[in-house]
Amino acid sequence: MKLPPLRIIQIGAAVLAMGFVVWMVPFRDLGQVIEHANVAVLIGAWLVYLASYLIWTLRFRLLLAIAGVPLPFGELLRVNLEAQAGGIILPGGVGGDALRIAAIAQRGTPVPVGLAAALLDRALGLTTVATLACIAAIAISPGGIGPTTLFIAALPVGFVIFVSLMQVNAVRNRLARIGANHERGIFRAINLMIAYFSHPRAPRAIVLASIPSFLNSAIQLVVLRAVLYAIGAHPESEHLVYVGCTMGMLAGAIPALPGGWGTADAAYVFFLERAGVLPAAALTMSLMYRLFWYSAGFGGAAIIAVRSRLRSV
Repeated sequence: MKLPPLRIIQIGAAVLAMGFVVWMVPFRDLGQVIEHANVAVLIGAWLVYLASYLIWTLRFRLLLAIAGVPLPFGELLRVNLEAQAGGIILPGGVGGDALRIAAIAQRGTPVPVGLAAALLDRALGLTTVATLACIAAIAISPGGIGPTTLFIAALPVGFVIFVSLMQVNAVRNRLARIGANHERGIFRAINLMIAYFSHPRAPRAIVLASIPSFLNSAIQLVVLRAVLYAIGAHPESEHLVYVGCTMGMLAGAIPALPGGWGTADAAYVFFLERAGVLPAAALTMSLMYRLFWYSAGFGGAAIIAVRSRLRSV
């Protein structure tokens, strides 16, 4: 089967990223880092991470509210956990999003609304984590703002501009005409956003969803910082830790290899080294954070297996 050019580029980038990690990290040091880790802090960080799924589910539920379909919180939480299994197997979490959309469609949510909500859920999460990272960087070191901080600051600015423009009928109509004859790639996403923002309750849904999103983003940054503390890392530039962690999350969202392997790890290693974190410690943090995520995915897979077994009885 012939792969499309974009997919070849994505896989090539991930392979290069893995090569960068292998080149940067003395793997003999990984064992020493893990051996001296504070297990109690790691367990605490893991439990806090798992609790964040409650907040994430609330954000997604608020974004879906415009559909007017009753979605019990517990059921949506189950769907999110099950989706983590797909996110681990398929590139960049797209498999998880597909599972979420299919599950809520069975409850009566229109597929376009589900697709748009999933895209906004991802975009809003990256926007709020970038916002908090910028705030932390400026608060800790007002004079140490560099190009990377400015880069991630552009994300929330761009998101606010995009949401504001989508409130204007003339803009939506113009974009609708542009995307009328296209149903793939960026045009597909634009068409979905037009359909979502055409609903009168869309702005309120996004504003309400931003509240749990900021809380969830804060938890992710705290969890990553706690892991660094647990493994004995001592950053020289604290403000760059939050910037580097955000860059790692952004890289992990790129649909390259399953689970963001390679791209996310390389980003954590590269950007956290600028904060004074040794490459071995940065990679250990990335792997621990990935393990936290996998634990949720394994839980979701177990739920799928149990429900499948019960249906077959």
